Amino acid sequence: MYSNKLTAHTTKLELESRTGEFVEVAPLVSGMRGREVLVAGDVQHGVWYAGQVMGLIHDVPTCAELISRIEHEARETLTRLEIAILNSEEQKIRL
Repeated sequence: MYSNKLTAHTTKLELESRTGEFVEVAPLVSGMRGREVLVAGDVQHGVWYAGQVMGLIHDVPTCAELISRIEHEARETLTRLEIAILNSEEQKIRL
């Protein structure tokens, strides 16, 4: 879940709650508010899920930079796999 002002507020409400009832925070965490976040772009307005990958994002490259990185990583991966395959084939020949 993306951490924003609303999630901090709902967490506080939950911690201070005397009843622990979901109805206390339900209007704040409704799917409708989450949808409004996506439609309006106001990330502070509702609760929305960013996924595990969010922690792996460290910058926002241009499209050209992103494509260049993908190509570079693909070449590195193919080279690494080619070496692994060749080493595997050499071991089979030795046996």
